Amino acid sequence: MPDLAPVVAHISEQIRSIAGHPFDPAPPRLVGGGCINTALTLRDGSHAYFVKLNQGQRLSMFEAEAAGLKALAATGTLRVPAPLCTGVAAGQAYLVMEHLDLSGAPRNWAQAGPVQAGRLLA
Repeated sequence: MPDLAPVVAHISEQIRSIAGHPFDPAPPRLVGGGCINTALTLRDGSHAYFVKLNQGQRLSMFEAEAAGLKALAATGTLRVPAPLCTGVAAGQAYLVMEHLDLSGAPRNWAQAGPVQAGRLLA
């Protein structure tokens, strides 16, 4: 895995600039579950962001994902994380989005049923 320090420093600056608030995150926390991207959370005590990383040439993939999230959000029918920005830093493409706290969410969404799943995501 590449050194995340320059990537996190760049992303933190982008967050400060775009979100319009101070942001000095604690060290990133790697999040499991992805198969093609590195995923991490950045938190500073007041704000939290979910970040996906991949090789720099994969930027268009993240731009398409951000556009898709915006389109889904525009329907008003599904709660999705709001994308904040995409870019490339230190050779790593990134997508920064709102961090959704899914603690308390069931491990098996199928067992929760569509109504309960919808409530948890709302």
